[in-house]
Amino acid sequence: MNQRPLIPSKNSPFTKTKVSLFTVLGGAILIAFSIIVGANLWSQYRIANEIIDTDIRHNLEQSQALFKTVLNGQLKLINNELKRLTRQEELGSFNRNDSLETIEQSFLTLLTEQNQVEASDFIVISNQNDTQCRNTHQTFFAATLDCMTMIKQFDSELYEWHLVKLPPLTQSPQAQPTLVLLTRAPLVSPSGHILGHLYGGIVLSGNFSLLNQTIRASGKLTFALGLAYQNHLIASSATPKSVEYRALEQATNAPNKLHKLKQQGIIAMSHDLSFEHTTVKNVRIVSALQTDVMRTLQHGVIKQTSSIAVLSILLAVLVVLLTLKLTLTPLNRLRTLATERDTNPFNPGPILEFQQLSHEVAQMLSELQASEQNLVEKRRLLELSHLQQQSLLSRNRKLLHQFFNLQEQERKYLAQELHDELGQPLAVINTDCYLIKKASAPGEPIFKGAESIQLNASEMADVVYNRIKSLRPMPLNDLGLYEAIRHMPAVSNLKLHGIQVTTDLPLTQPELADHIAIHIFRIIQEGLTNILKHSQATQAWVRLRIDSHNQQPQLLVLEIIDNGIGFDQQRLEQASGYGLSGMVERVHSMNGAWSLLRDAEQNFCIRISINLTHDQFAG
Repeated sequence: MNQRPLIPSKNSPFTKTKVSLFTVLGGAILIAFSIIVGANLWSQYRIANEIIDTDIRHNLEQSQALFKTVLNGQLKLINNELKRLTRQEELGSFNRNDSLETIEQSFLTLLTEQNQVEASDFIVISNQNDTQCRNTHQTFFAATLDCMTMIKQFDSELYEWHLVKLPPLTQSPQAQPTLVLLTRAPLVSPSGHILGHLYGGIVLSGNFSLLNQTIRASGKLTFALGLAYQNHLIASSATPKSVEYRALEQATNAPNKLHKLKQQGIIAMSHDLSFEHTTVKNVRIVSALQTDVMRTLQHGVIKQTSSIAVLSILLAVLVVLLTLKLTLTPLNRLRTLATERDTNPFNPGPILEFQQLSHEVAQMLSELQASEQNLVEKRRLLELSHLQQQSLLSRNRKLLHQFFNLQEQERKYLAQELHDELGQPLAVINTDCYLIKKASAPGEPIFKGAESIQLNASEMADVVYNRIKSLRPMPLNDLGLYEAIRHMPAVSNLKLHGIQVTTDLPLTQPELADHIAIHIFRIIQEGLTNILKHSQATQAWVRLRIDSHNQQPQLLVLEIIDNGIGFDQQRLEQASGYGLSGMVERVHSMNGAWSLLRDAEQNFCIRISINLTHDQFAG
């Protein structure tokens, strides 16, 4: 009687089915493993690139902030220089009948004797009505400036800065207008009459001095700087046709965007130019940075990622081959045993095969654990870099908070100086005029002159008082935030222009930190000013709500609403004004959140919320 074989033969359908099944299983394991490893490596590569780009952006923004600091410092020096020149005792002998030539001659003599004019690129002297002017002091690149063209474009207050455009310095068809930052100071006679003005400023076009000062002040950081107007460079620290110059040209088109020259390793970015808390339209500061270190790090990440990917694929292939080998080898051994079972009843081969199999599996597990530990270490390094970036963001936020505090202290100091320096003389003038009027008859010329002087002094006192209120709101110190909001000048200005303003404030006022109160006041002031300038609204609302728990303020919600035209998020990102960006920076300095939306009546609304229990800068 024939016995049925215990083990299938080599050509048995059962054996072929087994081999096909394990082949498909090995391929599926290879594909799944490759997908998992590839996704993990791509995630790490993307995170590394984001960290590199963030570091580059921080260095570029640091160079541009340094230029703004140098520029603002130069502008303050020019302001102080003009004030010093107009207060010289040698100019006290002028009167309103002196001609411009007489005043200019005395002024030139004073400049020659002192020999201290260094801050301004030019100084222009004009008569009382600004109908005549003389170029009194100028540098070599300001020699062709037309003083009357500058004066006609100046529409700012005293000691404020204004950007004027003059004809190009060259006759080239591609030449851009000459840009000049301009300010002025009055020449006042001993009797109080304005005899003329002193104009001073900086020529931005072709001015390499400010750019080189910024680069020298940067220390170890190496970069190129440029000034652009209407997407054209008007000044650059880089030589034309150089790699840095091309990078600066590319970055002038879109602000706040990184532009990369992949072959040369240069990255550039532009920002709108700001000076004295004012942003200039169409004028940008552009910086370009050499990225050799960043590019080396990026290449290292790519090389490391590629190596891990290749090793992972080889490991997956090895796993599949071992799976097939471990699957087919026992079948072959069992088939051999079935063939030799009559001649050799005992063969320890299968035992040795299983021992070898266990050894190889243990070795594979050890290699997988080593790879996993390597991946964990790399993830830890990336998380550490992320924590460092968060620390830098927190430090920048603290610096922003300190900046606003210093700004408010400076405003308070300026308000006090205005009150002390101008308030008392105006009061004396008003009193003297009253005594003159009392000692003369109403029809006499001296009576009319005193009355005119008294009227001018009163108007000047009103101007000074409004300036003091805008610099330091007195009701904020005396009556608190709510009364300061109700009496702020911006509310009165809206009502004077026919815009109805409604303030919705709580009945009771909780105790808020001083910096929180002044930030809220400045945000409301800027929001109402924007409504007056841009919204075309007829109604406006200011709503303030403070949620409290156990008589302790928890959440402050502020809404500034108008029924005007509003604007979308894209227009907000392209806006060049300082107002909205200043509001956003104040909100961020308080760890707050803000949003633009439409309410149920489709009114445009700016909503700001601040968690008062997490104010890390309190006090």
